[in-house]
Amino acid sequence: LRELHGTGWSTASEVARNLGIHVATAMRKLSELEALGLLEKRVREGTDLVEYRSVGGRVEIVLDFDGEAKAAARDAWSVA
Repeated sequence: LRELHGTGWSTASEVARNLGIHVATAMRKLSELEALGLLEKRVREGTDLVEYRSVGGRVEIVLDFDGEAKAAARDAWSVA
């Protein structure tokens, strides 16, 4: 995400080259991030190249371990 935030639209090949990773890895990760709604994609005008860019400048990740533990405990009691 950080790589795309500063560069705008980029192809998987460009991202892979800039990060020093295999293009297949970049394609997989970009697709996963796009499916999560963190990236948008388009086809580069006049080509068949797919480009990605970040949808915003801020991403927050919230992990609710207490909530997950309580839900698991409730499920365990309902099965017992």
